[in-house]
Formats: sequence, structure tokens, C-alpha cells
Amino acid sequence: MHIEVLGSGEAYDRARVNSSLLVTEERFQMLIGCGPSVPQALWRRDTAIEDIDAILLSHCGPDHAAGLITLVNWMHAKGRTKPLLLITPHGYRPLLQNLLNYAIWPEQRLCFLLRWKQSDKGLAIGPWNLSTAMTQHAAPNRALLLSGPNGALFFNGEGVLLEAPLRLAGEADLIFLECRSIKRDRHDFHGSWEAYHDLAFKPGSLICLYQVLEQEKARLGDLIYQREDVYLPEQGQCFRLVRGDWELL
Repeated sequence: MHIEVLGSGEAYDRARVNSSLLVTEERFQMLIGCGPSVPQALWRRDTAIEDIDAILLSHCGPDHAAGLITLVNWMHAKGRTKPLLLITPHGYRPLLQNLLNYAIWPEQRLCFLLRWKQSDKGLAIGPWNLSTAMTQHAAPNRALLLSGPNGALFFNGEGVLLEAPLRLAGEADLIFLECRSIKRDRHDFHGSWEAYHDLAFKPGSLICLYQVLEQEKARLGDLIYQREDVYLPEQGQCFRLVRGDWELL
């Protein structure tokens, strides 16, 4: 499994792309998260219109989904023919359909087939099995576990980790956790280092903290400096999972 960090930035990050991963295995490629700055990151790496087989959204906050307008508009304008799979939690299709309608306006029909699937129940996607669980967040958000022949990836999207997503994270070899701040804000449903610092996951796994507030990132880096199991990924970095062992490329 090859995991490319397209972006690790927060919603209003001035320097970093919105948090997003591009996951590839057995010639199947899936985009996880599609905030407004993600399409440009894809173009910078010379992504072709047929490369992405599926898009998986944890929820539909603008910083995780608004880039669909530009990405689908580009695919449509360039004449994509391969079907595209869009996977979302239950209840988001009407909202996303409005975005997709605008993406091809004033035309009425996409030039390629768009297939919809809900992430609420277990799914087989390409070479992977997908499991999800709800986090505590202002908008319904499903953390995800992507399990394949070479290991398992966890991505929590946004929100406080409850018992069910924590169980999923415990099965993963790479664990991407939204960590908005160092201190926990009990009135703000986001991840924090205060909530994460004493969690124990699978031996040998790596915790990757993303979507950190710009003003807190340097201090968080100092706090995790001596932790071999915790990392602050940056856009453009890639990981490889082989038989459960991760490697930063």
C-alpha cells in the first residue's frame, strides 16, 4: 500500500493543502478527502483524469469536500470516460449532488458514470476492506479503517475519537489523527494532543498528526520530539506499507 500525503493543513491554512491522502495498491487509487486546495495539489503531481478510481469522504465539511466542484469539473472538461466511485456517510448525497450539479453547470449530465456508495456499513473497495465508525463532531463524521493485503490505514477525518473509532485505530499500522490543538477544548469537537498523548495502539504502528492549527504546530513538534511512534507529516511525503510494516519514503 502506497500512501501519499497530499495535504496536512487545517481548514484555513495559509501554507498547507487541506488534509488529504492518495492511497494506491494493486493499480487502484483512492483519494481520501477533497478540500478546496486539493485539486491543485493533484495537478502539481501530474495526476491524469483517469488515475483516481474512487473518492472517499469522512464527512462533508467544506475543507474536506468543497474541492469536488473543481475536481469533477476538470474531469468532465477533459473528457474522462472511466466510472468514478464516490463513497460518503449516509445522508450526504443530496448536498454533494448540488456541488456536482454546479461542477458541470450549465450542462446537465456528466460525461462519465458516477457511482455512489455509503460508508456506514462494511465495503469492499478495490483491494481493500473499509470499516467506519462515528466520531463526535459538529457534522456527522465517520472515521475509517482501510485494510488490505499489506496492512491497515486509519484516518479519522475530524472529531473526538469515541470507543468504536478507537477500536478501529487499534487495528491499524498507520494512524492518521486530526489534532487541531494541544489543549482539549470541551466545547469544540476536534482532536487534541491532550486527548491523544497517552493512547496505546498496535505495537510498531505510527501515529501521524494532521490538521494542526498553524500557530500550534511548532510547539506540538517540540512535545512529540522524543516520541518514535508519533510524527507530523507534511504534504508530498509518502509512506509504504508492506506486510504490516510502514516505511517513510
